[in-house]
Amino acid sequence: MATTWTIQQCRQQHKEINRLATAGYKDKEIADMLHIAPATVRNTLASPVTAEHRRELEAMRDAATVDIAKDIKLMAPAALEILNNMIHSEDTQNAVKAKVCLSILDRAGYGPVQKMETLNANVHITAHDLNEIKARARTMGILQKEEKSDERTIAGTVHKEDDDREPGIDSSGPTDVVRGETSG
Repeated sequence: MATTWTIQQCRQQHKEINRLATAGYKDKEIADMLHIAPATVRNTLASPVTAEHRRELEAMRDAATVDIAKDIKLMAPAALEILNNMIHSEDTQNAVKAKVCLSILDRAGYGPVQKMETLNANVHITAHDLNEIKARARTMGILQKEEKSDERTIAGTVHKEDDDREPGIDSSGPTDVVRGETSG
């Protein structure tokens, strides 16, 4: 049974959809919260009628963010003085002082060194090894034989035949095509 809405109810729903969208909720989340179809949310957000209201909400949100940033800047000297007193106070425990100092240094761009570890491998594959890998891939259904063409297709990417390819790779015979998704 279809629900009948008054114009006022529609406007209220549109305002709520805009408010939730401005707050960062996704279409599906808004639809779930308001117990409406996701298509209704998308249509409302795409409507030029509600676009002006959404722009006003976004402007108010942005203005509030700027106000908060100004307040933080105004409070920063007092906060710095409190932190400075805390660091130099005999009453403050050393662990708290250390935590405050590390936090300040981190925010100033002198944070701890981030350890990044990578593993790399260089492998030389002979033509024989490559043919064995292809045979296993065919057995598993990952690789399928195709007729010979002027191009070699591997993992969904077409490679033109070049003269500067690895020596020992025989391109005569059928071309192999890898089936499945590729990562971009």
